[in-house]
Amino acid sequence: MSRTRKTLIGIFLLVLAGIAPWIVLAATQTMNGLASGGCPCGTGWTTVACWNNAAGPVPTTGDDVVIDGGQTPSDTNYNLGGGVQLRSITLNRIGACTGNVNISGGPIVLQSGGFITDGFCNQGTNGFPGVSLNGPATFTHDACASGSNSSTTSINGALTGTGPLTLVNNLGDDNLRLTVASTYTGSTMVNGTGRVRFDVNGAVATGSALTVNGSALFQASSTIGSLAGGGNVFMNGSNALTAGGDNTSTTFSGMYQNSGGAAALTKTGTGTLTLSGANTYTGATTVNAGALRVNGSTAAGSAVTVANDHQHRQSDAQLEQHAGNRTERDDGRPAVRPGECNGHC
Repeated sequence: MSRTRKTLIGIFLLVLAGIAPWIVLAATQTMNGLASGGCPCGTGWTTVACWNNAAGPVPTTGDDVVIDGGQTPSDTNYNLGGGVQLRSITLNRIGACTGNVNISGGPIVLQSGGFITDGFCNQGTNGFPGVSLNGPATFTHDACASGSNSSTTSINGALTGTGPLTLVNNLGDDNLRLTVASTYTGSTMVNGTGRVRFDVNGAVATGSALTVNGSALFQASSTIGSLAGGGNVFMNGSNALTAGGDNTSTTFSGMYQNSGGAAALTKTGTGTLTLSGANTYTGATTVNAGALRVNGSTAAGSAVTVANDHQHRQSDAQLEQHAGNRTERDDGRPAVRPGECNGHC
């Protein structure tokens, strides 16, 4: 063997020895320990007897966690610590203790590309703590892996770190819920056949660009970075959705609509929000900054307020439709003076 080749092999071995401690091989760890054995109700995730038929090991960075045990405790404490970044958590089945799944502690830390999937249909609520994101992440309330009744997936802690975040509900409406305010950065996307529910302002981080391809319900007045997509957005009560603070221009081709009140819409930021769908919300529309362009429609009787020099625009076809109810300029377009708007969009 030549001296050059030996030297290259030596360098390779030295490099390999240097990086070996950082190489993490992902594995699947199954929580199926017995509540009547060494994995009692309320135990922590660092309890070896909770994992892989009591043989361990406990999950470590890069692992996929599967919760699947007919006599596994429903109440556990996530105490793996911030140094453990999981690739995924999948909830399939659980049978002991309260019946409702309650994972306390946390936050759970997910790797980039990580996901949490709840497929346990127990006609109850499956609660997860806060989650720290380290890149793209997906939370899914999925078709039943076990059980035949619907259930609710509830994220009961703050979401922090960096997304983007995708939320997928493939079962009943409002069965995937974000219940507290979060501070994560990055966009948010709503997909699936069932509606996703946001319980408080900040459940979608206030600066996040929201794209709704499925259906979303806001339970309280909320601020988001921007609104896009072609799905359905509901606002509970006579509360307002405020969008545009990220200063981007977006198009929402879906339907913004009431849910038990007169939903309102407020446009902020320097960009243009284009509404190209058949919106039915009946609360006020306020343009505080940027521009609102309505190429679709808003409900009859929805008053519009335009602050200062900001713009509210409609396509010519829509202007013609509403011409009888608007103040006209000489060129036939509605005259909307700063601070007021007569008629409706």
